[in-house]
Amino acid sequence: MSHPAGDNPIGEELLELIQRRLSESTLTFHTTLPAKRARYADWPEWVLPGLKEEVMDGGIGKLYAHQAELAECTWQGRDAVISTGTSSGKSLGYQLPILTRLAEDQTACALYLTPTKALGSDQLQSALELCRGIPELKNVVPAPYDGDTPQESRTGVRDHSRLVFSNPDMVHMSMLAAHARWARVLRHLEFIVIDECHSYRGVFGANVALVLRRLLRLCRHYGSRPTIIYASATMNDPARHAERLTGRPAHAITEDSAPTGARTVTLWEPGFLEGAEGEHGAPVRRAATTEA
Repeated sequence: MSHPAGDNPIGEELLELIQRRLSESTLTFHTTLPAKRARYADWPEWVLPGLKEEVMDGGIGKLYAHQAELAECTWQGRDAVISTGTSSGKSLGYQLPILTRLAEDQTACALYLTPTKALGSDQLQSALELCRGIPELKNVVPAPYDGDTPQESRTGVRDHSRLVFSNPDMVHMSMLAAHARWARVLRHLEFIVIDECHSYRGVFGANVALVLRRLLRLCRHYGSRPTIIYASATMNDPARHAERLTGRPAHAITEDSAPTGARTVTLWEPGFLEGAEGEHGAPVRRAATTEA
């Protein structure tokens, strides 16, 4: 399939080079997705002034429309799932309502869950930087609570942190198994962020769904009803997936309003390995990872 000349000159040039370099492989399809301009929205009036100033000082002068929609939905106490592109600013969309609420209510707490430590560490660092520069957020004390958290630090996290970064395994093993120790957090839990929620599929997803439902049941026991925010860059039916995880409906935000450049997308069929034979003498193709 061809695409208009000049839409993405660099992509077209790279594609020609690849085809010459790997002439024994087959380009089965290609197209160019056009560039897209950003769509912006006004800052919500309720955002903590110091938080807005800190974000703007960091170089973000405007909110994308999907960020503002997520922030407003979450601020109103409605569960929401956002599924937009990688690096489209999803985290800022839920940081604004969460940190503003934590500043307004000095007892309010939030729980951030992620399947990977690297992602959780990035989000923790972002929260630490924001809280460090805003007087109203000095006592939020964002902190990790996972398998690498030293035993001597865990009591401090349970007793003092109002923004806990963890994972489903630790929720199962610690927060649910010894929920009396977590009574302060559970009683005042306002938000639960489930990041990379597309990871929770199959048997693993079923296990996580049960953990989340037990967590929500304990929240009800202690008198809280946290708003749930789900985030993912890759989901087919985000609202349905979110409801499967917790049993609660969620508002889906899927229109990405961040800007993108033109992208050339190809489907590539690797060539055959010379002299290699598979079952019954069938030819063997090069591995897709090797070809990439």
